[in-house]
Amino acid sequence: KRRLGILISGNFFNESWSSNNNYNTDFFLLKNIITNIFTKFSLDLTEKPIQLDGFKYSLGYFDKNKRVAVIGSVSKKVLNEIENSSVYYCSLDIDYLIKQKYVDYKKSIPVSKFPIVKRDLSFIFDKKISFSDINKLILESNVKNLINLNVFDVYEGDKIPDGKKSYGINFDLSNEKKTLEEKEIKKTMSKICSLIEKKFNAQLRDY
Repeated sequence: KRRLGILISGNFFNESWSSNNNYNTDFFLLKNIITNIFTKFSLDLTEKPIQLDGFKYSLGYFDKNKRVAVIGSVSKKVLNEIENSSVYYCSLDIDYLIKQKYVDYKKSIPVSKFPIVKRDLSFIFDKKISFSDINKLILESNVKNLINLNVFDVYEGDKIPDGKKSYGINFDLSNEKKTLEEKEIKKTMSKICSLIEKKFNAQLRDY
């Protein structure tokens, strides 16, 4: 079997992305990455806590009785040569993914000859909200003129209330038939804000 391994540790963001913020990797960051992969492949897997050698704690993702992925915090016993570092690891059955039918997978579209407009927004969410939750909402809402979105910053700490975290999200807007006017851009961004605020009770962040 072929498996995809993902390992994270230390500071997640390059300083040029988030010069004032440090975001250390943690279990939930890796979990968000993995669930985002599942979302892209239209998978609805069952999540169960499991015990595995080499992990302090871990989760398994199952399709019925088949374990598709495991994610966890690597134990200090395994990391006895690494000082003061937490390491998080995931192993994913890549052959299982390849065999899936991507019914809802995002289809490619022709590249527009008209310019792409980029807009950035930051929202404060409950800590339990993952970027995959946000991504799923926006993609399923079929927002007109929105062609892509990506997270560029995740922050918890100073000026963020306890139990909350901030996501900085970049939105790409374009139209395959014309150059977007400012009023169209504002309308699209207003709809995105409304969707996010209503669904997640999120707050648009001021800097």
